[in-house]
Amino acid sequence: MTRRAKGWLGCFAIMLALMGLAGCAKKRQRVPVPVAPPSAPPSTSVPDVGRPGPPGIQPSAALMPPPGCVAGPKAPWLDCRYESASGETLRYYLALPATGGGELLPIVTVLHGSSGSGPGAGSALNGSQRAAVDLWTSEDVQRRYPSIVVAPQAESPPGETWVRAWRAPASGDGRPKEALTLVMEVLGMLEARFPVDRRRLYLTGQSMGGFGAWLAYTRYPGYFAAIVPVCGGGDPGAVVANPTAVWAFHGDADTVVPVSRAREMVAAIEAAGGTVRYSEFAGMGHNIFAKAYSEPGLVEWLFRQRLPEQAGAGDRGSMGRGGTATSPSSRRR
Repeated sequence: MTRRAKGWLGCFAIMLALMGLAGCAKKRQRVPVPVAPPSAPPSTSVPDVGRPGPPGIQPSAALMPPPGCVAGPKAPWLDCRYESASGETLRYYLALPATGGGELLPIVTVLHGSSGSGPGAGSALNGSQRAAVDLWTSEDVQRRYPSIVVAPQAESPPGETWVRAWRAPASGDGRPKEALTLVMEVLGMLEARFPVDRRRLYLTGQSMGGFGAWLAYTRYPGYFAAIVPVCGGGDPGAVVANPTAVWAFHGDADTVVPVSRAREMVAAIEAAGGTVRYSEFAGMGHNIFAKAYSEPGLVEWLFRQRLPEQAGAGDRGSMGRGGTATSPSSRRR
């Protein structure tokens, strides 16, 4: 083979080699590049409470339930436990709204009657208590007036209700705290935890809870913007002038809690210069709960009430003077 032929063969071999490398390069380009695994979904700050609530009252990112809360017996309620610094415990049910724009929120506290007492889950939410608790957590009310709703459940010793006596225990009393005292501590805890409108704290109760509402009025004057006692009674001699508005309900044929108990409280508040509204149902007995809580204008009236700007936090331990008043009267706001 001549030198020229060898040269051509060498060039041909080089060309074949180059073509092979090009083919390999093309094959490498068809090999898929590994894709990075998808990133984990962003975590949410909305607490998992075990079940969704109805529209308007689901816990929001701004309202994390307090420690000790789990899913309640039914939506929208959380089942919570509070323990005081001295070791007493109180079960309470909590419904949290969707806050939307982060506005300050009122608190509505509902005190049950004797049939709602513990032990046992859900007693404060069922039976005759439903007229009250279902009203304040209803979608319509929460849409118009977003609010935190609290339904404590008393587990008082036999013979006690929300309190054990008309007057607050003396300083240094070594007995366990009354249920009403623990309710006030729960409210203080919620005020510190949530964006609460301190001028719009509301309290209502029926029967035994009506007594609790009246007692809160006299023990903690000026603490609540408004109370709504239903077929309860209080201590008219302990009434002092304060900015808390009252709308009281009673049946004039009540044989469980005589109507005179409400009339005396209304008269004492009027005599002290307070703001009180009174609805007495003719011919009706003790079981006026559904009628009272469906009273036209009640919801709007309650959320319209605000403590004045200069009002303080109220004296959580004070009580008023002795004495009685008996004639019924009313003033509206």
